[in-house]
Amino acid sequence: MTTLDIAIATHTPAGVRKVEQMILPPQPYVRYVVSWQNHGDAPVPEKLNRPDVKLVRFSGTGLSANRNNALAHCTADIILIADDDIIYPPDAFKIIITVFDSDPTLDLATFKAAMPGKVNYPEKPVDLGRRLPKGYSVTTMEIACRRKALSGLRFCTNLGLGTRYAAGEDEFFLHSAIRSVVHCRFFPIEICSHPDISTGQRANPSAATLRGFGCTIALLYPLTAVARLPLKAWRLSKSGRCGFFKALTAMITGAIGAPGVFIKYRKQQKLQYD
Repeated sequence: MTTLDIAIATHTPAGVRKVEQMILPPQPYVRYVVSWQNHGDAPVPEKLNRPDVKLVRFSGTGLSANRNNALAHCTADIILIADDDIIYPPDAFKIIITVFDSDPTLDLATFKAAMPGKVNYPEKPVDLGRRLPKGYSVTTMEIACRRKALSGLRFCTNLGLGTRYAAGEDEFFLHSAIRSVVHCRFFPIEICSHPDISTGQRANPSAATLRGFGCTIALLYPLTAVARLPLKAWRLSKSGRCGFFKALTAMITGAIGAPGVFIKYRKQQKLQYD
């Protein structure tokens, strides 16, 4: 039987208590792998003392590093990447396993999540290549993949919350998978719900988030970044989320930092292989 690990990144004692509330009753071949950052030596909540829960305390910084730590402790055939405040329907994990079992060539699958502000999904299953479907962007909680396909794939630790470039780690992760010739496919199946809007969709984004937008644009679209940066700033301004010049200035700063982020990511990959 195909096995599934749910890789959960959480932080602080309050965060691990949210994990306690989100996990489902035990299911065969399903396990939760929880990376607990900023734990403060707090005790493990009683409901997490289960054979199907592996909790690992983590002293590193940044959400991406925390996710990587969870991934490193997964051993199942399939890994579903998760946050600590997700609501899963009872059949979600069975659906994910069935999707992978039905196509042995599938390495990475993205799904739908019910969350405020997230509406642009393709209507039909579609393979994901370097040019994604128009208007489509991925959120980390929508990603599942075969563990063997993750051998050289991790989140960039210089992108995401807790870093100078506090956005874009999920998009960069997906594009890194696609560029690694991993077979990626989107399925219009809702696997979870999330009560809050994602960081990238919130009003009044922080300077770090805006820098993350700019850095990610420069990393993924280096030849067209000069045109994409003001377009992104204009869209943020038009939606009322942020002033045009504030957004553009911060995103340009992020774009300037992109080469350094890329070099550090390559070093991160080399250390992983070593």
